Amino acid sequence: MQSSPLDKAILGGFFIIVGLVMTILHRQVQEFHEDVFPWFLRRFLPHGVLLTRIIILFGVLSVLGGIALLLVFIVQQENDPLL
Repeated sequence: MQSSPLDKAILGGFFIIVGLVMTILHRQVQEFHEDVFPWFLRRFLPHGVLLTRIIILFGVLSVLGGIALLLVFIVQQENDPLL
């Protein structure tokens, strides 16, 4: 199954938005994480500073992945303007 370049652009934009939200609102994401999981599962999951760093890391990686998808879309548009 082939995906169209427009699908890559939409997915890239989604990754950028999600990554920015995770990076900017990392405290709210951490509070949501603590509210959703029961106490006996939270024992085994990261918490505190480690959880904050993981949230920010995944947010930044999501933004970089979104930028990469948008760059792929731009390159494909330059090569085939009829898309």
